Amino acid sequence: MTWHRAWLIAVCTLSATWAARAGAPDKPQATPLIQLVAESGGEGEPSPDPGPAPDPGPGPDPAPEPEPEPESEPEPEPEPEPEPVPEPEPEPEPEPEPEPEPEPEPEPEPEPNQPSTRVKDRDGRDDRAGSMVAPASRHERALPSGRPEFLIVGQAADVGRAEREIVDINGEILRRQSLGTLGIVVSAVDIGALMTPPILRARLARKGIVVKLDRNTLFAMAGPGRSYAQRMVGLPERATCRLGRPVRIGLIDGPADASNAALVDVPIVTRSVLDVDEDVAGTGHATGLVSLIAANPKTGPPAGIAPGAQIFLAVAFSRNGSSNEMRLDHLIAAVDWMIGQSVDVVNMSLAGPRNSVLAELMSMADARGLILVAAAGNDGRDRVAFPAADPHVISVTAVDARKRRFISANAGREIDFAAPGVDVLVAGPGGQSYRSGTSYAAAIATALVAHEVARGNHTREAIERSLAARAEDLGAPGRDDEYGWGLVRLGDC
Repeated sequence: MTWHRAWLIAVCTLSATWAARAGAPDKPQATPLIQLVAESGGEGEPSPDPGPAPDPGPGPDPAPEPEPEPESEPEPEPEPEPEPVPEPEPEPEPEPEPEPEPEPEPEPEPEPNQPSTRVKDRDGRDDRAGSMVAPASRHERALPSGRPEFLIVGQAADVGRAEREIVDINGEILRRQSLGTLGIVVSAVDIGALMTPPILRARLARKGIVVKLDRNTLFAMAGPGRSYAQRMVGLPERATCRLGRPVRIGLIDGPADASNAALVDVPIVTRSVLDVDEDVAGTGHATGLVSLIAANPKTGPPAGIAPGAQIFLAVAFSRNGSSNEMRLDHLIAAVDWMIGQSVDVVNMSLAGPRNSVLAELMSMADARGLILVAAAGNDGRDRVAFPAADPHVISVTAVDARKRRFISANAGREIDFAAPGVDVLVAGPGGQSYRSGTSYAAAIATALVAHEVARGNHTREAIERSLAARAEDLGAPGRDDEYGWGLVRLGDC
């Protein structure tokens, strides 16, 4: 009941009481106000007074008027129920500001640990430009800024376009050479500090510039004897096993000492690919390799395994302090020269990190029929060094006189063959010396490959099949990661 209705009831009750007290029983009783209110349909709005009711005439005595109910105390007005506080409408969430369109992400880097902020050069100095390029490692030619020198290799037109892109990003062209035999141009560049190599490669590719871009890697000689090596590979004692026909063998190394007694009768054609201001490497390494390959057995030990071979020696190693090193661009120039000289087999007793430019060079040389032999490397790792790890190259590891793998020789699934390479007697400064390393194993394998060429096998695949068929299985049965197909053997002399 609302307070309006309670108020009307109270008023009607008081009206009836006052009428009874006034002694007017003959007057008809007024319709209670509450009834009027109900009939009118309007709550709290009384209808107009209808006037006195008509006389009903005689009739039965009216029923006694009921005693008025005692006046009841008006019910206390109920406190109006508090109107529910409307829940505050949630404030509309602010419309998110449109995110700026992200800049396209740069091409991912295949190489880890490439810093994207300021780096330090090898002397610990900050590159003032805030370089995006990591400092040169010990395996790379370093620029004065500490960044590595890069090579661009390809057709002349593409290399020219790539050079212009390098200049546009504040890089610099350092030198350039055209290699007519391979039909390529090699450009040494500083790519600057503003762009990582992967992003630069992607930029060149997007513009249709077909080149190879990679660091100018430095390679080391893959070796630092007892006269057992010749006997181990099947060369008869004191026998002369000359090649069936002249074979041209290329050697990419330092200079050889042609005055050494073991090399007196060896035909050697030498070509330097070094810069005029570079100090040439020592003669010890190349002299030892040439003696293992082609020394005349009559001049005394060591006896060459392929006497009669013609040696084409590309001098590509220079002196750097106490060590010898070779730049990748020099290696490219050496291979180009050898193709021009119609060399049959190339010995690469050198080792370094994987490099896409070098991989392209190996593919090009293989396509031109050059048989490539390389040393697995002397890091003692389960990873074959480059270029021996390339599929276009015959990879050679070293074993000792007991046919155990040289403790420092690398291993891996790319190993093709094993050859003697521990304490091997070679020609050297002052006469002879004993040397160890996969360099010397690769030289012995190169001499055996020359015999295969003399027998009429002119492709790498045919030579590998022939050598594998005669190899002495070492280690796990069949081909394995330590010895490949096994110890190479000469076969019929």
